[in-house]
Amino acid sequence: MLPARADSPRLLIGAGGPRMLRIAATHADIVGLLPAPIKGTDDGESPLDRMPAALENKLKILREAAGDRFADLELSSFVTIRVTDRRRSGTEDLLVERGWTGIDVEAVWEMPTVLIGSVEQLRDDLYERRERYGLSYLIVPDGDLPVLTQLIARL
Repeated sequence: MLPARADSPRLLIGAGGPRMLRIAATHADIVGLLPAPIKGTDDGESPLDRMPAALENKLKILREAAGDRFADLELSSFVTIRVTDRRRSGTEDLLVERGWTGIDVEAVWEMPTVLIGSVEQLRDDLYERRERYGLSYLIVPDGDLPVLTQLIARL
């Protein structure tokens, strides 16, 4: 058990696999939910790690391991944001960029941490996902800040 941190910074632990999720649930104040465990510098990215069932499984592990303290945990995740009036073609472009195969655009639209569409679609998706998954906040790359400004103005 870690010592109490009455006057120290809050502890954030990034976790994508069951072992680290349990550690984070026990010791962290903030859990940064990763799509998959970090194993090395050459880790591949599977779109299946970004599907709703994968995030729901991570949340289940956290709830079980955290017990009563789950309600006090802040949950965060990196998010991909693409504003476009051509949602389907924008999603097809993302599939190609990421090298994702075996899934279609509709599956990408269901991914909790991928937001593609008009500002209004992104706003609606954000509200729905907040209710469904309970994420406290999302992390975006600094290159997405202009897009994020448009989205925030519509919230």
